[in-house]
Amino acid sequence: MIFEYGEYKDKLFYEPLLGLIICLIGFIYIAHEIIMEIKYRGSSTHPLLALFFGLVITVAILPSTIINLRYGVFTIFENETHIEEYIGTIESIKEASFARNYDYNGDSVRLQIVIVDDELYLFMTTGDLIVGDNVIIEYLPYSRIVLEWQHNLDIP
Repeated sequence: MIFEYGEYKDKLFYEPLLGLIICLIGFIYIAHEIIMEIKYRGSSTHPLLALFFGLVITVAILPSTIINLRYGVFTIFENETHIEEYIGTIESIKEASFARNYDYNGDSVRLQIVIVDDELYLFMTTGDLIVGDNVIIEYLPYSRIVLEWQHNLDIP
């Protein structure tokens, strides 16, 4: 599979950063309105229950946003000239918790944490990687994000 550097930067840095900013603004606004409602009893234009549900929704969005931002934060220090290639064998595969699924050429792809020869890499996959597969990867060294990979290869 081949992914563009710009796609990763958008999906794992800019979109989560925007989501985090929106959540923080929403949290501050809702917290302010709840405080005003409690302090001045009824002076707020929003019912307290609606504000509470808004707060719950804002807090529920945060884990996914923060997780994706955590994986993509190093993309601001990298560019396509930093790409390195590695050949190895997959030792373990783990789903990245709270990470969003994305659409890629009509398939749903998700972030997986893959250990290749004792090194951690971040793969966007459709779930077709298997422990023991030989892989050739092109990745960004700081973020460990894999941009291109091939598997099930006969590697000497």
